[in-house]
Order: sequence, then C-alpha cells, then structure tokens
Amino acid sequence: RRQGALRRGDWYKTKEILLKGVDWILGEIKASGLRGRGGA
Repeated sequence: RRQGALRRGDWYKTKEILLKGVDWILGEIKASGLRGRGGA
C-alpha cells in the first residue's frame, strides 16, 4: 500500500510539513476546527 501511495505522489509534501515542526502542525489542526475521530 505504501509503495502504491508513493508512486501516486500521495506523500510528496510530507517531509516539507514535518520540517515545519510540531507547533506549526498542531496550530494548523487547531485552526482548521477538526474534531473527533473522523466518524469512527
């Protein structure tokens, strides 16, 4: 599955996002208003 995702380019921004740091990532999630567990 992972190889297929990589071939499709699904993960092309992952490194860039991780390099922005945990504080930036958490800030983006909070600002987005996401809540819950995705309908689980």
